[in-house]
Amino acid sequence: ENFDLNLSSTKPPLLEAGIGFVRLHDKNTYYYSLTNLKTTGTIFVNGEEIVVAGKSWMDHQWADTKYSKDRWTWFSLQLDNGFEMVCFEYGSEKRKDYLANWIEVGGAQGHTSEIALTPLDNGWKSPKTKNVYNTSWRIEVPSKQIVLAVSPEISNQEMIFGAVNYWEGPLKVRGTIAGRKVRGQGFLELVGEPLEYGALRMMSKMVGNIRNKIL
Repeated sequence: ENFDLNLSSTKPPLLEAGIGFVRLHDKNTYYYSLTNLKTTGTIFVNGEEIVVAGKSWMDHQWADTKYSKDRWTWFSLQLDNGFEMVCFEYGSEKRKDYLANWIEVGGAQGHTSEIALTPLDNGWKSPKTKNVYNTSWRIEVPSKQIVLAVSPEISNQEMIFGAVNYWEGPLKVRGTIAGRKVRGQGFLELVGEPLEYGALRMMSKMVGNIRNKIL
C-alpha cells in the first residue's frame, strides 16, 4: 500500500444548497462535503516511508442519473483563515446553474447561486488532445464580499476516460473576504470541455504508433 492515513473531521458536514440536495437542470443529486479533515499518517514513495500531517477534503455525491455528457467547472477551496468553500457552474452555454457553499471557523454555513466565475488567462493547451483548459479563474461571491484568484500548481493534469475528458488538479488561492487578505489551497475540476482532438483519433494514433514499433 502507498498510503496509511487517519482522517478526522473538525467541522460538521457542509450540506450543499443548505439541505444536501441540489437540483441541476432536470437532474438531482445528494451532496455533502467534509471540508476540513485533520490528517496524519504515512505515505510511501519509492520504498521510503514519509510521516505526514495536514488537512484533507472529502466530497460525497450520489444520484440515480448519468453525467457522461455533462459539463461543469468545480472548485473546492481551503483558506488559511479557516474558511472553506465549494462552488461550481454546471451546464451548457444555453443554460448554466451556479452554486456556492461555504463553512466558517465555527461551523456556520452559507449558500448562494449569485456567484461569478471568470477565466483569467487563455488557458493551458494539452499536447495530447490539443484541447485548451481554462485553469486560472476569478471567483466572486458579492453577498459575502469574496474575491479570489486561483491558479494551478501543476498545469499538465488532463485525464481521458473513454470519450470523457477531465482536467483535475491542485490550486493556489489568493484574494480577499470582506476586504481582508486571504490565501490557501484548492482543487479544480473541468469536465466535458469540447475536444478538438477526440479520444477516438487519439486512440487511433496510439495504435498506429504501437504497430509501427512492432513492424
